[in-house]
Amino acid sequence: MSEIIGVYSLDDSFSEHMSLTLYPDSFAVRWSLCNLTANFMAEYFGELFPEIDGEDRLISRDEVSGAIGYVLNELVENAVKFNQHGDITVTVGIGREDLVCLVSNQITNAAVPSLREKLLELTQEDPGELLRRQAEANAEDAENAGSGLGYLIIMNDYGVSLGWKLDPISVNSFSIKTMARIPILNERSRMEIKGGNYRVWYDPSEVVVYLEGILRLGGTTEYAPIEELLDKVLATNPPTITLDVRALNFLNSSGINVLYKFAIATRKKGELQLIVRGSKSIPWQGKSLPNLKKFNQNFEMILCD
Repeated sequence: MSEIIGVYSLDDSFSEHMSLTLYPDSFAVRWSLCNLTANFMAEYFGELFPEIDGEDRLISRDEVSGAIGYVLNELVENAVKFNQHGDITVTVGIGREDLVCLVSNQITNAAVPSLREKLLELTQEDPGELLRRQAEANAEDAENAGSGLGYLIIMNDYGVSLGWKLDPISVNSFSIKTMARIPILNERSRMEIKGGNYRVWYDPSEVVVYLEGILRLGGTTEYAPIEELLDKVLATNPPTITLDVRALNFLNSSGINVLYKFAIATRKKGELQLIVRGSKSIPWQGKSLPNLKKFNQNFEMILCD
């Protein structure tokens, strides 16, 4: 059975993407090839961005290339280092507000429990505090210098959202897919809230609010930033607002109450239509989302396969 940790979703319609495959079973993959792979894709995708964005919405071409080069090198090196056997696939795609880097490889079953513990720590604690603690621990242990910092650096320095998908493929091995989402919009052009294992963001071109990952925040106070984002979207007075929750694997009762309150707020706008796109494969959505119609009759629910 598949397991998702962090922010992992492949619902993007990429405007451009590229995949490369490494074959470590056929020939040894040297460290220099990890860097070469990352730099090649960084230069390629950097060329797809303008040197100067006339609307000042996107980060610069150099920033795009630099981010892909650093982040992808970290992901590919990890895949090579821990790969049990089989191919390593590297994919980069341009999404609506992100560059999506996806690297897949295989690990042993025995490695899964300790890996799961480390990944959960990354998604459940503050990345800045984790980085500080890890750096101090490394300073005390000369033989461990630099260990464990890679993911934390790309989360803190590049604003990356990380997610992982674990799938058993045999009695001895698991497939692991590591996803890194690199923001490509300038900070002032982005309406986004991120936590360790969730992400909420707004696409103004489509008037869609995306909710992704696992949302189990602790009540009204912790959900307040998400409610503020929804209020800002509502204040633009669009004829239709879509909530896309297809990649929202879990939402607790406090979060569902936020959706109910938003449905009431959209009803008070009169003719505004509320559309919710969900997933048939996520049980809570089929149970809870239909209840939104109780609060706004001008409501449409679309459950996708």
